[in-house]
Amino acid sequence: MVDAVWGTRAPASALGILRTYVHRLRKALGPAEDSAASLIRSTGDGHQLRTPPDALDLGAFRELLARAEQACGAGGIKGAAQVLDRRMAWIVGQYS
Repeated sequence: MVDAVWGTRAPASALGILRTYVHRLRKALGPAEDSAASLIRSTGDGHQLRTPPDALDLGAFRELLARAEQACGAGGIKGAAQVLDRRMAWIVGQYS
């Protein structure tokens, strides 16, 4: 992470700064009582950000396509179009 943030010009206090930022991120993302349930976990000498698939645009898009495919298989294109329309309206609303 130090290299990603500062490249070859990292300050001597880089690790401490990153630990502070990660601590603040953990608090901002909703501290979990159980550290295993935290969105940011310490792994070895690094950190891992864990998010549910539908929390990311790609995950939401994949979920949308899966629902549309199910609707298509269960009853036709009209149901799939309705699923796509509702979900796309929600996505557009998130970025408006």
